[in-house]
Amino acid sequence: MISMRNENEFIELLKAKFEKKDKDLIYGIGDDCAVFKKNDSESYLITVDGLKEDIHFLKKEKMETIISKLFIRNISDIYAMGGIPKWALIYASVPRKLIQNTTDAILDMGNKFNINIIGGDTTIAENMTFTMTLIGTQKNEYIYYRSGAEIGNKVYLSSYTGLAYWGRKIIENNILGFDNLKNRYYYFNLPSKRFLSHFLLNKSITAAIDISDGILKDAERLALSSNVKIILNNKQIPIHRELIHLKKREKINLYEGILAGGDDYEILFTSREKLNFGFEIGKVVTGKGLVIDSVEYGKGYDHFKK
Repeated sequence: MISMRNENEFIELLKAKFEKKDKDLIYGIGDDCAVFKKNDSESYLITVDGLKEDIHFLKKEKMETIISKLFIRNISDIYAMGGIPKWALIYASVPRKLIQNTTDAILDMGNKFNINIIGGDTTIAENMTFTMTLIGTQKNEYIYYRSGAEIGNKVYLSSYTGLAYWGRKIIENNILGFDNLKNRYYYFNLPSKRFLSHFLLNKSITAAIDISDGILKDAERLALSSNVKIILNNKQIPIHRELIHLKKREKINLYEGILAGGDDYEILFTSREKLNFGFEIGKVVTGKGLVIDSVEYGKGYDHFKK
């Protein structure tokens, strides 16, 4: 029996076991999506992600917020690779009394995000579980891989992080006020339409990854995939004003959530040129791994740790 210490080790095992064998498979395990050839100029991007009660959402949450999270977790993967999400298959395991609420929420979110629901499966269970397989498309020249960062690139972040993490902490600890932060946990955010209008179809961008497990964990993943070292400047990482207010009242370490919290669904990316969108937070240099303020890091949310 093989003992896996963390999620990265498990992914590396899968990559070694499941080799690329199909001529139409361009990229398999190891990025935000698998990439399949559509035709000579375009490809399909395919991702799968899920939610489990008491891990990814609280039992008391409304069905609309749970299904919204399911969509956003998957859409974020497609966006991070530069794609446009289009079709989804959904598996839902829910109590019988919630079947109608689940169906209505899926329909609403599909309409909201302009995604066609093309199939799936259901089971009846007391503890809820959801899984989505999402398919998108993009021209080959505009697909961004984690492995594309180059020495001398600038490192950018699409927007603020740590909001969902601290929103959940506020809810779990029954802290009064901070409704905006609570809502950032209940309703995950995707990068803004304005950001996406600059990010998609941009030939200056060399690599990208969505921030689902925290800046530290995901920046390290991008660095290792590209075989480079990423240096982040802590002072350049933006702090949302809501978190500044929270720190003044609760005396917390904000960077616990900003750097190592999960469920941000912003995008960390690298560029050959200086850009006029996103926050410039670091640079790519020779070496391997992640450095932030001269300290070697490799932390963040790990799905193998409770």
